[in-house]
Amino acid sequence: MKTSLYILLLVYLCGLAGCGSSDDNKAIIIDKGTKILNSNESLAYINGLLESEPYSSELLLKKAEMLYELQDFDSSYQTLSLISNSEKNTRCRILEIQLNLQLDSVNQALEAAEYLYNYDEIESIDLNEQLAYLYAENRDFLKAIDHINYCIDKNEGEPKFSYLKGLYYYKFKDTVNAYQYIEKALNGGYEEMNGIILYSDLLMSSNKADEAYGMVNEYLQKEPDNSDLKNALAKIYNMKEMYKDSKEISFRLIDEDNPGYRPFLNLADVYLDTFDYDSAIYFAERALEIDDQLNDAYYILGKAHRAKEQVYNAYNAYSKVLEYDQGDPYALSEMQKLENYIAYLQRIRREYESRPILPTLKPKSIEQ
Repeated sequence: MKTSLYILLLVYLCGLAGCGSSDDNKAIIIDKGTKILNSNESLAYINGLLESEPYSSELLLKKAEMLYELQDFDSSYQTLSLISNSEKNTRCRILEIQLNLQLDSVNQALEAAEYLYNYDEIESIDLNEQLAYLYAENRDFLKAIDHINYCIDKNEGEPKFSYLKGLYYYKFKDTVNAYQYIEKALNGGYEEMNGIILYSDLLMSSNKADEAYGMVNEYLQKEPDNSDLKNALAKIYNMKEMYKDSKEISFRLIDEDNPGYRPFLNLADVYLDTFDYDSAIYFAERALEIDDQLNDAYYILGKAHRAKEQVYNAYNAYSKVLEYDQGDPYALSEMQKLENYIAYLQRIRREYESRPILPTLKPKSIEQ
């Protein structure tokens, strides 16, 4: 009985949607139809409508949105691509951004967002925040900061935007401005853990390890099981040269489910500082197994391999840093030194191999 009613409802709604009504009316009917059906029934309903109107941009968009909700991102993207560029409205562009982010296509997401901003002339806070994120993903931090400035101008009291501005300054390696805006965010009521952890890092980079230690311990009193805070404490112990305490925390974190890369990275840092280069390399590589874009891990590999005179491995590690940060001055400097050293070794080898072979002289005692 339920199936029969469902079929009758589909027939009725399909008839309404295709009865020559305007696009606006059709959208209303489609919306009403999908609201009274579950996800799979709604999809069947939309597919039924598409049989008679296969090129309807409204139907294709609705289907793409439903597939997105069902987390079938590939099918959603393929459906959305059937809509011509000239017919894509604001909803299409927004869905395009979301889909490209889900499919790790940052450049295409940025292209869709820029189209909305430049051609549809939409200047919402949400769009500017999205553009800031996308520019930051493309390592264009100054553009990211420009768009966050728009958000701050429109909503000055929102501490999240001060945090984001501080974060992008931090990624741009401007720790002075990063410190200022992260502190402003926390003072303004920003309570997310990412802000607290970043502020702890900034305190340490300003040689305020004791202040970072006090803040992290204060939060640990409230959240004693928080792994982010424990990782931060291990990092502080490392900076304070309390290596035993730092390793103890990190090894405990590794034993937990889904520990993330941070305890491995901290152990790599501890072992580098204590001249155990083999262990530093091991833990840096473990961290990279979890996140292969960790510049800090490649730094550790570069330094550890260089200390072991493994110059080619060191060179490769610093070249990975430049894949993700082309202008990194330290990596560029180290690679230049390694190139000079490798050239020197190659010259010495060539000179050795081209040396004249002297005749072997017999001792006089044998000649006699």
